[in-house]
Amino acid sequence: MRRSERTACPCAGPPWRFNTSRDAASGTAVTLDDAEIARAFGRPLKPAVADLIEVAAAVHLVDRLQRRPSPYRAGGSWHRELELEIGVRDPNRWTDPQVTGALHELLGWLTDDTWNIQFTDRTTGARTGEVVQFLFDTPPNGSVVALYSGGLDSLAGIALDVVNGERPVLVSAVANSRQASGQSRTAEIVSGQLGVSLPRVAVRFHLHGARALEESHRSRGFGFLALGAAVATMAELSVVRVYENGPGAINLPYTRAQSGAQATRSMHPETLRRMASLTSLALQHPITIENPNQYRTKAEMCRDLPRQALGAVPTALSCDMSFAHRATRTPSCGQCTSCLLRRQALWTAELRDIERQTAHRVDLFGNAHETADRYSLNAMLTQAARLWRATRATDPWAALISEFPELSVAEGALASSNAPSTQPTRDRLADLYRRYSGEWASLPLAGVSWYFPTPLRSSCIGATTSWPAKH
Repeated sequence: MRRSERTACPCAGPPWRFNTSRDAASGTAVTLDDAEIARAFGRPLKPAVADLIEVAAAVHLVDRLQRRPSPYRAGGSWHRELELEIGVRDPNRWTDPQVTGALHELLGWLTDDTWNIQFTDRTTGARTGEVVQFLFDTPPNGSVVALYSGGLDSLAGIALDVVNGERPVLVSAVANSRQASGQSRTAEIVSGQLGVSLPRVAVRFHLHGARALEESHRSRGFGFLALGAAVATMAELSVVRVYENGPGAINLPYTRAQSGAQATRSMHPETLRRMASLTSLALQHPITIENPNQYRTKAEMCRDLPRQALGAVPTALSCDMSFAHRATRTPSCGQCTSCLLRRQALWTAELRDIERQTAHRVDLFGNAHETADRYSLNAMLTQAARLWRATRATDPWAALISEFPELSVAEGALASSNAPSTQPTRDRLADLYRRYSGEWASLPLAGVSWYFPTPLRSSCIGATTSWPAKH
């Protein structure tokens, strides 16, 4: 990997040049064990697949090592100008204006940055995954490729798919050994309790030999989805399935201070639409990326969990920092939005006993110390209250768009999909957020009445009056 001198523009970083596969993905700054994909399917990687994976590796590295201007504010101070030169096996395909344009637009949408990526001829020999030889062709027997993070949403989605007759091939991006162990443990429990074999392709994908300088990491979804598309192509399947509850996928800003990609868009409907288009072009293989839970809340996904899969719930961690935390044996922080939404969902789904089995370093739903950081919880309650008022207005969709203009992009992406429905997309979204905000309003949590007046809360279906004991 070679870098030229920094340009004069303060918002532009140094051009990054990836002229060989090793520069982008093996030992210099990114570990990407794509040979795992070849081993899983008993045949070498296709050239188009190898190119896509190396593009994902290069994007990942630059996104993590190019620091954003500080402080993080909307507008120019958040924005970066990123220049890359990547060596690929088929420059003609990647320099096609349709492919390059789709890539630039997708990355700009995901990160709020300007990306300028040039493609040149790759200058070195094949990677391990391209030349490894096998005696037998033994591809996993599956009907769909499923992105598997080890979190509660992916657990619920995969279990429901299995019960409905699907046989997913699980694809995981592994950042460290703790994450690998946690994902494997949950997958094994689900396989055993459902009585099925769930083939899994776990790809190591993380920085190596370099410390991340930028923590926002807004290109995360691009890398994960690229691995899913790569596996689907090798498996000769066309459907990549993600499992994300609807509010989590759209991920509306929690506060009015957030704008653009400051609220991550990793599994946003527009991201899935753009990524399916890009990978279909780049791989010359039809790819459809779908989220079957787009119109369901996390609590609804948990409520429909097959009973025999409930034993895996305590091992499914949804904390933003769970696999990176090493200070104690309690991986869940209890303060991030992922932890809080997990607790809200399990309580609403009447799985309070299972929820108690997960310890949190800070218990904001119980008797948390007064000095605990409640910013995320307060922001989530504020957002839920705004959604409550909007969805109970005379014209719910107009009120929602007024409060959250970002919803128009999600509505456009979902309306353009081919998913059959007798109900207009905007009505389905309004109903989704009506139910979601009602779940928050019904929580017997100290301070909820400050956000949802008591007369309104009393109309919530399933309102409860007590909270489980502190862990």
